[in-house]
Amino acid sequence: MSADWKKDGQDYAKYLRLLPKKVVEDNNKRGRACAEKEAQEFTEAFKAGKCSVCKSDLSSYVKEKPCLHWLLKPDGFEKSDLLRVTNEFSMGQVELYMRRAANQEAFAKNINDMADEGTGKLVELTAKYKNLEWAISCGQGDYDGHETDSEDSKHPHYHFQMRIDGKRYIDYNDFHIPLHRRDILTMEAVKAAPEYVTRRFAGGTGMGDVFKDDAVEKLAISGSAVENEADGLVKLDHFVVADKGKPMRAEEVQAAVRRARGQGKPATAFLREIPNVRVHTLATPGPGVVEQAVRGGRGQKPPK
Repeated sequence: MSADWKKDGQDYAKYLRLLPKKVVEDNNKRGRACAEKEAQEFTEAFKAGKCSVCKSDLSSYVKEKPCLHWLLKPDGFEKSDLLRVTNEFSMGQVELYMRRAANQEAFAKNINDMADEGTGKLVELTAKYKNLEWAISCGQGDYDGHETDSEDSKHPHYHFQMRIDGKRYIDYNDFHIPLHRRDILTMEAVKAAPEYVTRRFAGGTGMGDVFKDDAVEKLAISGSAVENEADGLVKLDHFVVADKGKPMRAEEVQAAVRRARGQGKPATAFLREIPNVRVHTLATPGPGVVEQAVRGGRGQKPPK
């Protein structure tokens, strides 16, 4: 059956390529507007202590009614209940909930989905909310299925990890969680037509998005990136180089740094105002960014 789903995803990608560009753009615009509306509804409900999915309290737990807010571990939730949630909701829905919940506490830095800090898997991210940390991992071998003692491992699946107060609660190797049809359709379409289909998460921006294109530069200039603080989103190190034959005055650099500190902003924009110099900025994840809980090979013991 999963082979049929993969073919359906490939066919969907072919269909998208046949559509006029204007139609694709209009569809994407409507889709983004709908997703942003859902993200806003999620935030409003979350602040009120309600679940935007089932409309119940975030602290509620009814065993016969599994819901995504169970990821917040309400009283009564047990390790085995994870499968009740994942049977009802796709990996994409689980990931989106993790992302949106993490961003209720802080923008982006509680979601580490940076490829440079992962191990090259198809889907790989770690998200944190208060004392809870979740992680999803789906490698090519998981997507294709592989032979183990578990029947679920032979079919497309993913792995999930959960920590509470830094302590083990659910380990990656506890479950082989089956991918839903919608997961496979999306992943196949992304692979076949990346120019038309991308995995985006309204309300769930992670560090992978922050470090794309010119996003870091915009954050730096606007002052949204915080340097040298424990809760920093992005750490910026500046290298100031004088133009050839035109000496640089140290006093000007020091003055720019003082202005930046006085206004509580990164020094990037101020340094660029100095004549006859070039500013090279190295951006790295700030010290407040959650570490990615990478998954090792099968049989590897999880950390304590």
